[in-house]
Amino acid sequence: MGSKCPFSVGDEVIFVPSERTKGWYQQIFELMGLIPGRKYVIKKIVEDTYLYFDNNIGGFPWTDFKKPGEKE
Repeated sequence: MGSKCPFSVGDEVIFVPSERTKGWYQQIFELMGLIPGRKYVIKKIVEDTYLYFDNNIGGFPWTDFKKPGEKE
């Protein structure tokens, strides 16, 4: 990734997938129930990169998320 994940377990984040993520993985994140623009609370971070939420949903890189109130 190049830079350190700015989030911690317990942080609230908003899913803002990149165009690349939308193109490659839209069906997957829709099946998981991840909805762009929706807020989620981080339950686990793997390899300082991949975020997971309730019911072990996730696995997308932190770069596809932002803190509430943060500009895209």
